[in-house]
Amino acid sequence: MDAFGAEAGRLSEQVLGADETAFARGSRCPPWSVGELLYHVRIGVGRLPGMLAELEPANGPLISAAGYFRPGERFSPAVNDERIAAARVVAELLLPAGTIARLLDESGWDQVTLIAKATGRLPLTLADAAMIERHNLRRLRLA
Repeated sequence: MDAFGAEAGRLSEQVLGADETAFARGSRCPPWSVGELLYHVRIGVGRLPGMLAELEPANGPLISAAGYFRPGERFSPAVNDERIAAARVVAELLLPAGTIARLLDESGWDQVTLIAKATGRLPLTLADAAMIERHNLRRLRLA
């Protein structure tokens, strides 16, 4: 936990000190930009509390981090390109160009919450609905 906290703190320092152009640069994990990679990490970290709260699976062997991230089709360039394109297609469907950052700043939501609110998976307060209207967010229903 200490190591995780230290890494999270260091990442926060770097992100808070960066200007907007830094997030558009290519990352060391092509084809992802720095911003796209940061969102990917944020979404993954956001899943941890729920996973850690669940009971350990009773069947099957535990898989190490090295085993999970082993080379193969799941992490091939073609599959990564599809993931990145899908993450971009969702953002573009929900919001007009250039409004994601403004909406996230105003709302205080992370991207996971934004998508959940925009698709009806989380309820909207009256203030949420007014804010979404101001930003011309397109409400989608995902099955």
